[in-house]
Amino acid sequence: MATMLCFICTDLCIAPAALKSALGAAVARSFNCISVDGDMSTNDTVIALANGAAGTPIIQSPDDPGYEAFAQALGFVTQDLAKKIARDGEGSSKFVTVNVAGAESYEQAHAVGRAVTRYNLVKTCIWGEDFNWGRVAAAIGASGEAVDPGTVEIAIGGLRAFAAGEPVEYDQDQAATIMKGREIEISIDLGMGAQSATCWSCDLTPTFVELNA
Repeated sequence: MATMLCFICTDLCIAPAALKSALGAAVARSFNCISVDGDMSTNDTVIALANGAAGTPIIQSPDDPGYEAFAQALGFVTQDLAKKIARDGEGSSKFVTVNVAGAESYEQAHAVGRAVTRYNLVKTCIWGEDFNWGRVAAAIGASGEAVDPGTVEIAIGGLRAFAAGEPVEYDQDQAATIMKGREIEISIDLGMGAQSATCWSCDLTPTFVELNA
């Protein structure tokens, strides 16, 4: 979670168990999808507080009216905050989005996305503006997920570089232009199912080393 303390407050009338359920689901697809340096801090904390001042009927469970709307709003807030943390990573110069599609389950897609965002060789090549799709492929393999290289597709900035187990010829000048951008999008299709996940990260720069030396 990039060494953070997050406190979210609401006036909603919601029972602790229902609030915990909504927060857990929101965190799973937001704060647990970011990585600045791949490490966990002893400080990483997310807390949600509800005081009931709104005076609305209390939400006791996920089946009650209003729960789904609150859960969606909470998910929007946590995801927005999470992406801001990745953008503001120590010494970072580029914001990285990793979209993983074609997975058998959300857990598989998330594991692959997390592996790519935590892979230092991916993060350093992004800082170096190197269109090195091979490092993305290596990160996928290092995820530990049972992935078939023959069905995997990899694109960076919309420019496809790997498909059906083989490198794809691409325009070198276009690739260089993509890597100079402040925002880099890595798209991965595992070709195994219909589930997907998105993770966020940043590049790893000399300034990060200096700040943590």
